[in-house]
Parts: sequence; C-alpha cells; structure tokens
Amino acid sequence: MSLTIRYNHEAILMHRTMSENQAALQKSSEKVASAQRVTGAADDVSGYAISERMRGMIRDLAQDVRNTQNGNSLLKVAEGAVADTVDILRIMQSKAIEAANDTNDDEDRAVIQKEYNQYIDQIDDNARVTFNGKTLTDGSKNREGSATRTSLTNNMLSSDTTELTTFTDMKNRQGENLGIVENDTVEISYVKQGETVTANVLGKDNMTKLIEAANHAATAEEMLKTKLNGRAFDTEILSGKTVGKDTAGIEVSTVDGKNAITIRAEEEGVSGQIGGVAVKVLDSEANIKKNATETLNAFIETVRAEDASDDNDLIIHTGPKANQNLRMYMTDMRSYALGLRGKDGNTLSIGTRTEANAAIQTVTNALQKALNEQTRLGSYHYRLDYTKANLTIAGENVEASDNTIRGIDFASQMVDHTKHKILAQSSTVMLAQSNNNASDVLTLLQ
Repeated sequence: MSLTIRYNHEAILMHRTMSENQAALQKSSEKVASAQRVTGAADDVSGYAISERMRGMIRDLAQDVRNTQNGNSLLKVAEGAVADTVDILRIMQSKAIEAANDTNDDEDRAVIQKEYNQYIDQIDDNARVTFNGKTLTDGSKNREGSATRTSLTNNMLSSDTTELTTFTDMKNRQGENLGIVENDTVEISYVKQGETVTANVLGKDNMTKLIEAANHAATAEEMLKTKLNGRAFDTEILSGKTVGKDTAGIEVSTVDGKNAITIRAEEEGVSGQIGGVAVKVLDSEANIKKNATETLNAFIETVRAEDASDDNDLIIHTGPKANQNLRMYMTDMRSYALGLRGKDGNTLSIGTRTEANAAIQTVTNALQKALNEQTRLGSYHYRLDYTKANLTIAGENVEASDNTIRGIDFASQMVDHTKHKILAQSSTVMLAQSNNNASDVLTLLQ
C-alpha cells in the first residue's frame, strides 16, 4: 500500500460514505420519530400526493361531522318549542271539553277563556324561538310552494255519498243508514279567523244546503262586524277521490282511494283556513242522535292551508363536495297558522257550548298539525344522526387508508435504523483510521 500526504483518496472516500450513512440515519430517525414512512414528496411522489388529498378529505369530513352536530343542536331547539306547543294544545283540548259541559255557565267559560288566551299567547312565543339569531318555527323557514286551501274530509260516510245526497239517505262506510229523518236538525259549526260560524238545516236537505247556510251565516256576521259587502268566509263542498292540492300543486287523494265528502275553503292561504268543523244531528226534541253525529262529525284535515312561500329551507352541509346537504324546512307554528287566532287578533272562543264544541275540533286539527311538525323534525334529527355516523365511519376509513400510505412498520424501520446507526459509527471510525494512515508518513521523516 502506498503512503501519500498530498491526496488522501481513502479519507475522501470514507468521508463520503460517512456522510451518506449519517444522512440515512437522520432520515431513519425522522421516520421513527414521526411514525411515518412518507415525510415528504421525495419519499414517495405518488403516495405523497394521494395522502395529501386524503388528509384534505379527512379535514372536510371532520367539519361535516361538526356541521351535523350543530344541525342537531338547532333541531333540538325547534323540537323543544314544538313539543311545548303540543303540551299546551293538549291542555287546551281538555279545557274546551270542560267548557262544552253544561255544568259550567257562561261566566265559568269566560274564566276558562282568559286561561285560553294565555295559552295562545304562549304558543306564539314558542313559535318565535331562535337559534344563533335565526327564528325557526314562525313560518320564516318554510319550503318553496304555492298557496293551499284547507280541506276537511269525511271518510266515514258511504263512498257513494255526494254533496247532493240528502241527510235522510246518508249511510256510513258499512252501508248502514244513519237514521236521520226529515224533521231532524243538522247543525254545523266551524272556526275561521278566530270566529265561530254556526248554521243548521233540516234532515231533508243535503250538504250543499248546509254549507250554503254556513256561508250565509258567516257573511252576515262579517258584514255586521265590518259593514263590508262580499262573502269572505265562503267554503265549498265536493265529493270524489281528490280532496285538494298540496304546495307543489300535486293533487291529494283520500287515504283509501275511495270517494269521500270534503269541505274546502274557497280562499287560499292561512287567512282563508277553516280551523275545524263540528257537525251534530238533533231530533225534534233537541236530543243528539249519537250514531249520525259521530259519522257526520268525522271531518279530518287532509290538506293544510299554507301561504305561498319562497325557498327558505335551512341547509345543513353534510359532505366534502359542493351541494352535498340536507334541506330542512319548518312550518308555521304560530297561533294564526294553527287556526287559533284571527289576523285581527281574535282568539279562539269557548264562551258558549256551541263555540266550545267547535273549539274542540279546531284544537284537534291544530294538535295534529303540531304533531306532524314534531314528527318531521324528529325525522330530520334521526337523519342527521345517521349522517353523522356515516361521516365518522368514512373519516375513519380514509384515515386508515392514509395511514397505510404514510405509516411505517416499526419493526422493519428499527432494523434499518440500527443498521444505519452502526454504519454511521463504523464509517466515522474508518475515516479516523484513514487520516491516521496519512500521519504515518510523517514518521518516516523522523
């Protein structure tokens, strides 16, 4: 072996090797410390790009989970307000039943009326509930749609009953005659704009006559109060499978698909709604004919009156891409929209037995509206729960995939780390040895 001083090739070679081993040791230490196989694009160009996209998706999915949690919080506020309204309406229903009992006189009913008015005011307070400054159930978050008219349908009368069938010929769904005779009195009461309208005809008449009498009574009362001409309280009677149209303009049919009698408001929107219909049959001695009354009194709301509305849905964004969302709308839960108060401020009256009976039906319809709203809000709540669970699982799976790309096998990496550490140490020793070889030349000069 030659001994030189001017050019130490062996030392230069050992220095390069040592630098490479130390760089490899540093990279190995970085991977062990970060628990990542890919710490930069240089480690795995395509894997790094895929991983970065996955990490963006993981962050997006985490935000979507927070969105659903916030949406559920909003729904809980709305649900709480509607649930309180449901409780109030149940109390109002029992109070109306109490007022319909003649163990109470009109003074007693006046006392109950004061309590009634407070309940109605509280329903309006409930409807104005807010979340982060947004009012929820006051009609401001309704879906897009056209105005609708109240439809109240009787599914207990025979399917061959029409608006021209006389009461004496009317039968129930089982084909049994109702037992109404010509001199019986058929009385109808309904509520509109907080006012109770009452009219009656004889058993020899038909539903068209009864509705015309109610319209006339309503018009006369309205003219007496406002001194205005016109028939602002008109309703109509129709028979068939179609009971009206919903906010989308789609025809609504009877539940069983058979013909039925429907009382429908002629005026569109909430201002024209009919709060509830009560019908009773009295014999010549003013005794109620229970079987006939039960059948004729079975009008239930099949189309709710709503005002035309723009698209005011609430949007809960639930996905990492644009327009992945859940659209939620909330119907108007104010007393006015529930038929408990008129636009002039009149509240539902239970001041007389007749008014109390009409109020029972009106509150029953209002309660059904509130229950429908409560059910729909609950379905949104469950939908968001399932969405949250799905987003959480998706996030976990994407994170697992990212870990597959970036994560290290600790056992294998520790073997490499130990190897690089030994090589770094040995190359340092060999560099020192190569430098010593050059110093040995100097001994020849001694």
